[in-house]
Amino acid sequence: MNVLRSYIKKIIPLFILVCTNANGFAQNIGFGVSNPAEKLEIDGKIKFRDTGKIIAVNNLHRILFRRNEQIMELREEGDIILSANAVSGNETSTMIIKNTGSVGIGTKTPNPAAILDLSSNNKGFLPPSITYAQRLAIANPPAGLTIWCNNCDTAGELQVYNGTMWTNAVGGTAQPYIPNRLYIGQYYQGGIIFYLLKEGDPGFDLYVQHGLIAAPSDTPNTVQGSGRWAWSINNTNMKAGSSTAIGSGNANSNLIVNNSAAPYPIAARMCLDYSANGYSDWFMPSKDELNQLYVNRSVVPGLANSTKLYFSSSYFVPRGSQFSDNLCWGQGFDTGTQAAIPYNPQAQWPIRKF
Repeated sequence: MNVLRSYIKKIIPLFILVCTNANGFAQNIGFGVSNPAEKLEIDGKIKFRDTGKIIAVNNLHRILFRRNEQIMELREEGDIILSANAVSGNETSTMIIKNTGSVGIGTKTPNPAAILDLSSNNKGFLPPSITYAQRLAIANPPAGLTIWCNNCDTAGELQVYNGTMWTNAVGGTAQPYIPNRLYIGQYYQGGIIFYLLKEGDPGFDLYVQHGLIAAPSDTPNTVQGSGRWAWSINNTNMKAGSSTAIGSGNANSNLIVNNSAAPYPIAARMCLDYSANGYSDWFMPSKDELNQLYVNRSVVPGLANSTKLYFSSSYFVPRGSQFSDNLCWGQGFDTGTQAAIPYNPQAQWPIRKF
C-alpha cells in the first residue's frame, strides 16, 4: 500500500485534465502542466523502455525509436520536409526528401533526374578540403570520389578518382603536392618563368617541375661588318632535324649555327652566346616555345607591350612541300600571328630551360 500511495503521489501532479467541453470530453491534456494550451502538452521527457513509435492515424506516417539497433527512423509515405529558420512558423523547405528518392537543398522541387539538387544564388558546393598526404591515406577510394586537394598544384586542385587513378576536373593527371612549387611569372635562374611543362611535353615529370625561362631582355639588331643578325646566312644541310615543338629550341639553334657560314653573327648565334645573371645556356625558341612566350608575355618585362616581329628557331615547311630554303617561322607580338617570314634581320628573345 505504501508503494502504491507513493506511485499515485508522483502520477497525479503530472496528469491534469483540464478544459473539458460541454459534452464532458477532454479538450487538452497536460502532464506536469496546469494549463495545457495544446491537445497534449508535456513538461518533461517521454522515455521508451524498448522500441517506441509515434504513429499517425495509419501506419504510413511514423517515427520509430529502434533503441536496440541504435536507430531512429522517420517513416513517411510522402515527402519529408525540413524547415530550418522557420521563425514565423511557416514552412521554409530548407531541405526536402521526395518520395521518388530525389533530395533538394534550397529547392522544394529537385530535378527528378538528380539524386541531389542544390540551389542557391549566393552559395556554392564545397567538397571536402584535404591535403595531398591525407588524400594518399584514403583507403580504397571509390570511383567518382571528389575532393579539393588544398596543397596540390600551384594553388589547390579539384580532384576526382576515376576508379584507377586521381584526375583533375577535366580528366588530366591530378597534380601532387610539390614543396616550393614554381609558378609562371616567378623570377628564377636568371630570368622569368613563362612556361611550365605539362603532361605530354618532352621532359615532363609529375614530381619535379621543368619549364622555360625568358631572358631579362632581347638581343638588339646591331649591324656588324657587312651583315646583320639575320636568321641564317647559309642553309646547307640544315633541313633535316628542325622542329616546331616545345623542347626543340636548343637543338634548332645549334643546328642553325653549326650549318651557317662563319663569322657572320646570326640570330641563333646571338641567343646561344647570350649571358645573363650567371647563366649562359640560352637559345632561340622554337615556334611553339615562342608562342608560349607570346601567350605569357605580360609576365616578362619588355614584352607586355612589344609590337616587334620575333624569330623562332624553326624552319617553315609549306604544306605538301619540303623545307623552304629561305623561310622560317616568326611571330608578331602586336597581334600574336605566327607566319612564314624571310631570313631578313628581326628581333630575337633568348630563352633557357630548367
